[in-house]
Amino acid sequence: MKARVIAIVLFFAAKSGTTHAQRYFADYIEAGTSFTYLPFVTQDVNKNLNGFIEMTWNVNLGMRFSKRVFSGIQLLNIYSSEVYTKRDYYNLYGVFVQYNLISKKEPNRFFIETSINRSNYCLCGELPSYRDKIPYLGIGAGFDWQIKKVKNLFFDLSFISYNNLQKVENKTAYNIYILGLNYRIGGGD
Repeated sequence: MKARVIAIVLFFAAKSGTTHAQRYFADYIEAGTSFTYLPFVTQDVNKNLNGFIEMTWNVNLGMRFSKRVFSGIQLLNIYSSEVYTKRDYYNLYGVFVQYNLISKKEPNRFFIETSINRSNYCLCGELPSYRDKIPYLGIGAGFDWQIKKVKNLFFDLSFISYNNLQKVENKTAYNIYILGLNYRIGGGD
């Protein structure tokens, strides 16, 4: 699995051209954090709440590999609870690769993303549950927009679908929006 991730990253880095790749390789790194709130709550005829609430805190660290390719590692801390019960903690961690679709609009980025992850979080049935070493494939898109008042700070808006690759009955993809901040250290164009 690790060899596949390395091969994918190297393929995208080499594909963008060796002369240009060297110019952009490690030009900057970004540290990011985001928060997602997902309520899955309904109300019955007696006005009692049913369902569960999730909060996800994501931290990531990435590096520019070429003019259009950015890659890094991520950790999603997932706090989920049924209404009126104690919160359970899950995590999802892995490697992501982003491909910038509008390279002429530096320093902003509009990108597509794919990731390979592992988690103990399973949406298998009506409520989340623990299950060790579940592989997830993440697919999504996002936009990094520079906040003009702080030169190296970026607002991140993304939508990602994490798809459970294990053969499990009643599984559902973990779909989230991301509202976050990224701090860029280094150059850019």
